[in-house]
Amino acid sequence: VDAGASFILTQILFSSQSFLQFVKNCRACGIKIPIIPGIYPITNYNSFLRLEKICQLTAPKEIHRALEEIQDDKIKITNYGINLATNIAIEILSSGLAHGFHLYTFN
Repeated sequence: VDAGASFILTQILFSSQSFLQFVKNCRACGIKIPIIPGIYPITNYNSFLRLEKICQLTAPKEIHRALEEIQDDKIKITNYGINLATNIAIEILSSGLAHGFHLYTFN
């Protein structure tokens, strides 16, 4: 930011609360530029696990539990992932702390 960044783009997040807290912490430190959340609609269980490992991400346990139960059903995984991503986006946008988001699709 001190070097002239005009916005911040986060890594993938699996919780609106973690993003909202991050923004509040940044604002408390005087960072005023837009912070854009990175949202990933999960569509494949193995890709989700690989992404978590490669990017050193940690999804909440309830997401892991939900995905483990449906890991062999492509349609259920896709529906779960889209619903999760939609809810995260709605919660973040409703907070007023972000005015958009970046979708990671890896297609």
